[in-house]
Amino acid sequence: MDLLEESSQLNRRMNVAIDRQRVALQARNNLITEYNRLTRCQPEFKEDIFQMLSAMNIEDVNLFTRCYEYLCSHPLHTRCIMGMPIHFRMNRLLRYMNEGV
Repeated sequence: MDLLEESSQLNRRMNVAIDRQRVALQARNNLITEYNRLTRCQPEFKEDIFQMLSAMNIEDVNLFTRCYEYLCSHPLHTRCIMGMPIHFRMNRLLRYMNEGV
């Protein structure tokens, strides 16, 4: 009887440990997923960049290209700029680009 009780207690402890590991793995996976979402530049995101720059009426083709390439390679800056009112975007974009030089 004692042996069965010890076995039952051991099983409960193992279940608790397994549960903790499952929760820790889920938290890690959520962090990795969020990190990947924040740092990648998806093809549809590139289309959004193009549309945003077009709406900013950048007439100089070379400047437009430089801005596009910069935003595609700096997704965190891109998200910041996209969240701003349109009349602030160009100044912020140029500031980001000049800081990177």
